[in-house]
Amino acid sequence: ESQETKSPAEIERMRRAVAITGQGVIEAMRLAAPGLYEYNLEAAVNYVHRANGAKATFNIIGAGPNSVILHHRSNDRRLEAGDLAVIDVGCAYDGFDSDITRTIPVSGKFTPEQKKIYEIVLDVNKKMIAMAKPGVDSQALDKIAHEMIEKAGYGKYFNHGLGHPLSGGTGMVLTPGSIITIEPGI
Repeated sequence: ESQETKSPAEIERMRRAVAITGQGVIEAMRLAAPGLYEYNLEAAVNYVHRANGAKATFNIIGAGPNSVILHHRSNDRRLEAGDLAVIDVGCAYDGFDSDITRTIPVSGKFTPEQKKIYEIVLDVNKKMIAMAKPGVDSQALDKIAHEMIEKAGYGKYFNHGLGHPLSGGTGMVLTPGSIITIEPGI
């Protein structure tokens, strides 16, 4: 996959890759329950990918203490009641990649503290998506996201970047056809 901005036809193929990944995430969310393992969620995602003509490019499923480990890969922890599970997965479809990250409560409901943090991250996510327009520097978005989470009192727990390009270079000024991820996290 090249690093230049994408044509409308290429963007449509990337959208299909993202849609397939989204279906896999939804299936993992439906399956999640105490007593299962991270690899059970991974298998659900992989099944959806393969059933739709795609192939997993990465599967990061982290529950409980693994949910805060960037790029956790073993996917072998048992899901416990009260855990959060981070599902960070991607697939390749017709030569194009996707990347979706979601956090879910394994028991089906957030605790009050989990809900508070989730809503902070969701607010930052929505605001950064709204700000991501042609002419905006992606590093400026990263800085604003970090400032927002710092202001909310969780700055020391946002120890990674806002996202990364799926097309285009790092630190780029967004242009029509640039595709980036926006995945803040605490």
